[in-house]
Amino acid sequence: MAEHLWKTLSVRLTEEEENALKLLCEKRGQNKHALMKEILLQELEPLLKPGHLIEGEGIPLIGEHIFKYAPEKDNFTWQIDLGAQGTRALAENVPFSFIDNLNNALEKAVQEHEKTVIPKKKTRIPKSILKYEVK
Repeated sequence: MAEHLWKTLSVRLTEEEENALKLLCEKRGQNKHALMKEILLQELEPLLKPGHLIEGEGIPLIGEHIFKYAPEKDNFTWQIDLGAQGTRALAENVPFSFIDNLNNALEKAVQEHEKTVIPKKKTRIPKSILKYEVK
């Protein structure tokens, strides 16, 4: 087992923030050091384990979504390809009705985006170039 080289970190809090931390520690039954470490590690987990899907954290915003149809079951498996971290299943035994509903919702979202997206600025042509005729 690899030996860890531990580092100590410190944080500055206002008195109000420290009081809120104390209340949270009392509520959870932890000391402030254990609680701060737990919260910090929760935030760092996606960076430390990029291919690991955290339960309850929703769908990752990166990766290619893949829907594999299983004709013998007449349902789908929803996967996400995370590149070098491999492919992970987001949901199994997904019925067609869910896929159809999701597809409709995505189409509406894309249409809404297209209606409200700000068009890119057009390229300006300097007046000094406009005097030349293009043949």
